[in-house]
Amino acid sequence: MAAVHSKKGSRETDEIISNFKDGEISCLINVEMLTAGFDAPCIDCVVIAKNVKEESNRLQMVGRGLRGPQTPGGTESCLAVYLES
Repeated sequence: MAAVHSKKGSRETDEIISNFKDGEISCLINVEMLTAGFDAPCIDCVVIAKNVKEESNRLQMVGRGLRGPQTPGGTESCLAVYLES
């Protein structure tokens, strides 16, 4: 497990993301960094643990795990969990 956030340097963040994409890290936690535009077809679970008001933002976040098997490296299914307080 690893985490990326704005207080980590870009070199460390890039290394963590690369390790995640290579399967060396199985759980990656982020704080408002890996939403729109982040591509890692291997994602099979997305947990959104904060209130997200805009539906389009929620869809972008969940979409990180919805690449599907038609994408090289894509997963057969993805568990999406939204924890709203």
